[in-house]
Amino acid sequence: MQPTSGVGRLIWHSLGAKTIELIHKNVQVEAIRNDLENIVLNSELLELILDSPDPKKKAKKMALRGSGEKL
Repeated sequence: MQPTSGVGRLIWHSLGAKTIELIHKNVQVEAIRNDLENIVLNSELLELILDSPDPKKKAKKMALRGSGEKL
C-alpha cells in the first residue's frame, strides 16, 4: 500500500522503526532448522490436482498423506 499523501510516509517511517524495534526485542531464533520435507511439484502431480473435481480438497489430502505414500 502506498500513502495517499506525503504525510503518510513520515508516519510509516516513525511506526516502522518502532515495529522493527519491538520485533527484535520480542523474537528470538534458537536455531535454524532444515528438517522439513521437500515437496516436488512436477507436471504429473499438478495435473492430478487440477484435473480432480475439487482441486483444493485434493491438494490438502495429498499434503496430509506426505511424500512417502502413493496417490
